Amino acid sequence: MMRMGIVAWSGLEGRAVESLRAVCAVLGMSVWQGSPHELNDGRNGSSRSTSHEEGRRIQDLVSVVIADPSQRAVWEHLGLHVICVGESVQLPGGEKLLGQLLAADMARWMAAQGSMAGRMCVGIAGWSGGAGVSTLAWDLCRDTGSICVNLSGPGPLRASRGALLTPPAEAATWSAISVRERFFLPSLIRELPVSRGVSYLGGDARGGAYADDSRVPAVISALKGERSIVCDLGLWGPRCAEIGESIDVLILLGYGDALGAARLCALSAANPPPCPTYALIAPQASSCFLARRASIGLISPSQITRIVHTSARPVYAVGMRPRQGRRGRKARAQLWERMEAQE
Repeated sequence: MMRMGIVAWSGLEGRAVESLRAVCAVLGMSVWQGSPHELNDGRNGSSRSTSHEEGRRIQDLVSVVIADPSQRAVWEHLGLHVICVGESVQLPGGEKLLGQLLAADMARWMAAQGSMAGRMCVGIAGWSGGAGVSTLAWDLCRDTGSICVNLSGPGPLRASRGALLTPPAEAATWSAISVRERFFLPSLIRELPVSRGVSYLGGDARGGAYADDSRVPAVISALKGERSIVCDLGLWGPRCAEIGESIDVLILLGYGDALGAARLCALSAANPPPCPTYALIAPQASSCFLARRASIGLISPSQITRIVHTSARPVYAVGMRPRQGRRGRKARAQLWERMEAQE
């Protein structure tokens, strides 16, 4: 049974609250008073959550009605449509217009509930530079038909083996999307460039995007209505932690030497992974392409998981980063199946 959509509100008083409750009652929606800081991302997995706690899931919110315009950016960063009383609508007096706006939001929300079933957003980040984050992200997209989204900063997206992708002039890129945009239709996927069968959203010479970009939640929400998404987050850090509400699973990738382990410990302590995390060890650079086994003195994947600081989220040891070729495709397929089962 589909959950009832919830309208969050903040800062309203007196008759404005009464008007909002009356409109929502007619539309069959419930209301919740709160702030973005009181929301959770719905990944706690607890079967004992009360209906009140369940109502605070970000995924359950249809839209937000506020009285203070200064709160708009905080709510919009979560990918929610914000209706500001006093600007777009008046309460009381604007109940009809409010009803139309909420009905449209409800229709989009209900469509998303069905269209996103079975789809997930995977974030991939490195605790070491040059560990193959971009290559793994691209290979997973090629294997699964997912959309590749580059959130590692300015510049073009890197495909497998470090190849740089220059999108056509008419294609959608981060530099072509206004920084003021907060809502996108699923049809955005038709504007994305395609290379070797993979649809991707990246930057170009004019700019790019990081994980904490205000456009990211809405873009992911729109694209996830069509396919699964793999995000290249670059190096794990404060910017990546901001995407916690948008990704379902995180893959951390890096070297298993003493320096790599120290970096992982420090980075995860400062920015704990916000969701279930899979740890992969990147093979050390070697003049011999057959050298893939961990050398003496390197930390094993199971040891890596013990030094990751998390916010009570599980961390799974996977092993070595999948190689290229047939065996690599099989290893990536197994990893994807594990993440789907976890999600």
